[in-house]
Amino acid sequence: LAKLAEGLGVRFVYNVDLKRLRRDGDRIAAVETAQGDYIADSYVAALGSYMPGFLAPLGLEWSLEGRRLRVW
Repeated sequence: LAKLAEGLGVRFVYNVDLKRLRRDGDRIAAVETAQGDYIADSYVAALGSYMPGFLAPLGLEWSLEGRRLRVW
């Protein structure tokens, strides 16, 4: 799946120390990391339990709720 996404122009970044999300109006302008800033048209955040800490300074709320999935 990752290879397919990369073929469509997606760039995955791993093992980067995230500092904060920089906002410009109603959009994310950059992702600030210890290795420098990342600027993109769109972002996907898969931060799990760290998500609230990064979204709170932007005035956004996020909750992790347990979900139950039943497969028959």
